[in-house]
Amino acid sequence: MASTLRDFEAALLRLAEREIPAAVAEASRGLAREVLEGVVARTPVRTGRARANWRVGLARPSEGTLDATDREGRATVARGAAAIALARPFEAIWIANNLPYIGVLEHGSSKQAPRGIVAATLASLAARRR
Repeated sequence: MASTLRDFEAALLRLAEREIPAAVAEASRGLAREVLEGVVARTPVRTGRARANWRVGLARPSEGTLDATDREGRATVARGAAAIALARPFEAIWIANNLPYIGVLEHGSSKQAPRGIVAATLASLAARRR
């Protein structure tokens, strides 16, 4: 009996130390990737600067803006996905856009995204998970 209890305790310890953190990291990376892809795809495009400025920060939000454009969004998603892949278990993954006009776009100022960007992405993800 003691051996069985020790085996059970060892299995629980393995689960708590390795398997749960790994599962949490995988799930949070996957969700962050979906959010990144969603916000990039929903960002209205005139020059592509707003799309290019979606940035991923680990443990804290990114600062500043980029003087870049990405009309298609592929380079932005690739850059963000590379950062997301480095996230450790339980580490906050921040997806932010620091352009001064991103809030105006989020509130539906563009006919390309009348429902916004982040809100529409999160609503879409929530609906798929129901």
